[in-house]
Amino acid sequence: MISLKSMESLIGLVTLVLAYFIVVTISGVFRAWVAKLMGDDTPEKMGFLSFNPFIHTDPIGFFFLLIFRFGWGRYIPINPFNIVGRFRVIRLFLAYISDTFIHLVMATISLVTLIIYFGLNVLRFSIPMLLSGVSAHAGLAAAYPEYSSFAISMAMIIMAMIYLNVILAVLNFFISFFGFLIMVFADKFASFGRYKDIAIILIPMFLIFMSIRYLHLPFWVVFFITKLGTYIASLIGVA
Repeated sequence: MISLKSMESLIGLVTLVLAYFIVVTISGVFRAWVAKLMGDDTPEKMGFLSFNPFIHTDPIGFFFLLIFRFGWGRYIPINPFNIVGRFRVIRLFLAYISDTFIHLVMATISLVTLIIYFGLNVLRFSIPMLLSGVSAHAGLAAAYPEYSSFAISMAMIIMAMIYLNVILAVLNFFISFFGFLIMVFADKFASFGRYKDIAIILIPMFLIFMSIRYLHLPFWVVFFITKLGTYIASLIGVA
């Protein structure tokens, strides 16, 4: 017989998988679209403008999701040499940082949606999940007995989307922002080009480790998203 804890864990995994497909698909399409808008059609030619979630699924990232409750989608490559002309640096920045931007936008919209349908009290259940990825299905169902199982399940998927978007916003910020910086330095200093392949991997990995281990950056992003979401909800009169 399946225990309550095992059932909760299974529900949490299923909601994370569903949220994963939504998050990596939207962020991948958005990054590909912004890259094309800025002048690089490389992601489009590779098929990343498709809303097929399997195109945006990274096998290793999905495996990590199943084992460690966190995963990432396929990396959307940008060819900086296709982005030329006026305001090149600005357009490069927008192309590289687009995934971080869309993750923050999705997290904020998802949080506002939760508050609209469940009220501010839902933050008691969502914030712990946002920080740990642990399912809060049983507590949410007990706190809102008037809501259907479908509504509770949708709320769990939305919470999982916020959780994944927050983590991916932090990771992609370091990977994409320093990818952008390295391209800019490589343009200005030819000798730097020989080190860019190493720097583009090692520097972000080091900064990600430092931000999570010592700066607790995901916590501060959750805090920011929660405050922003609550403020937006109050502006539209639902909080």
